[in-house]
Amino acid sequence: MKLLISAGDLSGDFHGSLLIKAFQKREPNIAFAVIGGERLKESGGELLADSSSWSSVGIFDSIKKAPSVLLAYQLLKRKLKSIKLDAAILIDCPAFNLPLARFLFKSGVPCYYFFPPSSWKKDLNRAKQVGKWIKLVIAPFQETASLYKKAGIPVFFSGHPLIDIIPDIKLNSTMQIFKKLNLDPEKPVIGLFPGSRDQEIHYLLPVLLKTAKNLIKKHPDLQFALPAASKNLKRQILSQIAKFNLPLVAAENSNYDILRISKVLILASGTATLEAALYEKPMIIIYKLSPLTWKLQKPFLRGASFAGLPNLLAGKRIVPELIQDSANSENIFNEMNKILTDESYAAAMKKELRQIRSYLGTPGVMERVANLILETLSHA
Repeated sequence: MKLLISAGDLSGDFHGSLLIKAFQKREPNIAFAVIGGERLKESGGELLADSSSWSSVGIFDSIKKAPSVLLAYQLLKRKLKSIKLDAAILIDCPAFNLPLARFLFKSGVPCYYFFPPSSWKKDLNRAKQVGKWIKLVIAPFQETASLYKKAGIPVFFSGHPLIDIIPDIKLNSTMQIFKKLNLDPEKPVIGLFPGSRDQEIHYLLPVLLKTAKNLIKKHPDLQFALPAASKNLKRQILSQIAKFNLPLVAAENSNYDILRISKVLILASGTATLEAALYEKPMIIIYKLSPLTWKLQKPFLRGASFAGLPNLLAGKRIVPELIQDSANSENIFNEMNKILTDESYAAAMKKELRQIRSYLGTPGVMERVANLILETLSHA
């Protein structure tokens, strides 16, 4: 048996690598072809395309990257014609994976969509469009599963893999993390998470650094930590940090370490906000695009009530969100100062975040997904 795993960003690459391990645990002889980044490369599958540079933010960033992605897609189709696949598992990245699903469907390859699009906008038409090419949608959130079920699309609620990755706390000692990152365990840490894409770093990091500069004036004992998703991003980050004189550490592959030791977090909207929620960390969610990109994209966002996953899952505002013009250093400073100085406000936020785990299903997510796919294929 040979399976294709297709992921177009860092998060999908990570989930894809975990899914391969779950398949191998049950059926060690399965062969894999992969479209992905570093983690899927290391999984032992046959690399058909490297998607590590495909991820984009906004319309103009997508247009800029479109020629290289389209070229990769055309080359990929040629490769796929010479490979006998038993099934394909597509993870998120609908701009690439939906055309791929259509191509594979016409080639007779059954497709499973893990982390499908249209999760929060309740867009039934789009859900039906996705269902045209997909054998089964595998939804990490109950909200997503309900949407596809309502659209008449076969769907399975798997739960979210983070329920296994971030086990129920309480945590062991964090002293080793402080030592590794060269931070003082006696001083509070503020975690800064500007995102993992070039455009996010460009628009969000300067705002975060200016906010940190202002916070230090009011709270001189603070120290800051910032994860870098890759060596290239770390270089970009360090070049900007150099303009500020801050007690700030930037470290590669340190997301969970920084989440664990931080007192409060400022994060770009994305998966990191859900990870932070599982660690029950008070946070501020921010997001910012270029003014023109925001103007063009804003009409498409009207169906979503919130930007951050914790608020979307809770169905209400449990952590502050500052989007576009509101995501400025003054507003972030004011929200952060409130969390740092008002213990009851921070405690109420933690109490609400404690409920987020209950929305993510039960442990054993990847094993359930792998078993389901293998069972449906065996009955085909």
